[in-house]
Amino acid sequence: MKKIALTATLALVLTACSPASDDSDHVSVMSSIYPAQFLAESIGGDLVEVTPITAPGADPHETELTPRRTAELLESDVVLWFSGIQPALDSTLAESKRDEAVTIDLASPSNEDETDHDHDDDDHDHDHDEVDHDDHGHSHDGTDPHSWLNPGTMEDNVAHVRDALIAAAPEHKAAFTENAEKLHAELAQLHEDFEAGLSNCKQRTFVTGHAAFGHLAEEFDLEQVAALSGDSHDEPSAAELARIATLMKNNNITTVFSQSTEADATAKTLARETGATIAVLNPLEFAPTAPADYVSVMRDNLAALTTAMACQ
Repeated sequence: MKKIALTATLALVLTACSPASDDSDHVSVMSSIYPAQFLAESIGGDLVEVTPITAPGADPHETELTPRRTAELLESDVVLWFSGIQPALDSTLAESKRDEAVTIDLASPSNEDETDHDHDDDDHDHDHDEVDHDDHGHSHDGTDPHSWLNPGTMEDNVAHVRDALIAAAPEHKAAFTENAEKLHAELAQLHEDFEAGLSNCKQRTFVTGHAAFGHLAEEFDLEQVAALSGDSHDEPSAAELARIATLMKNNNITTVFSQSTEADATAKTLARETGATIAVLNPLEFAPTAPADYVSVMRDNLAALTTAMACQ
């Protein structure tokens, strides 16, 4: 019944709302969260008008679509989103009849399968001690939706966004292609810098309050230990905090990461129990304050990791 109701709602929205204006010289793009917006603006430049689906400052995990926003979404020239983080958006697009050429799930397995950044564990000869822990909170189970925190995924998605913009406005193919080449080179360099910066570290394990960095950890042969899954808003149990505190003490882990400069309660508790320093790893769910962008924030994340794990 829910599926029938949703389909009917979408049909009413499309019938009630007039098509997007043909007078605009810009390609209209709807983006789910900041990393999608960054890709669209970097490749589209002045030729695109990007509208974030999530309101500024709002929690993207709790995004709800109004009828007006749904109409804008379905009429937009291009839609870019990362599935798995906004259920309302996922279900709306699943029920829509949008052209797949201009409706791009940047987290889809088909995109990830094209990556050139897969690595074999035998290729990593890291000089570090093994950490004694179990698998809880490491986000290797495929439930972590924050795939954009792997710069290789963003690098691969450049071509998908370029092709979607060209499909929407083929007359601007040359400009989109040129911008995409520049962005691809910048993201490729970022990926190389992560590989080099994290290749020789005394630690391979980092501790966070939320498990948002599983894709980054997997890409660069790190281990993330987190008190909560990436989409949980609950507080971790006292037993879980005690377990992680013991792990930190036993393995000389001296930093705990928070997602913002205002440390969360979990980070504060672990720091108090272990004497660890609190540092920031930004999950980039929100647009940074200009002139910062995806690349500069990821470089800040790299610097924080290399300091915490004593990388050379």
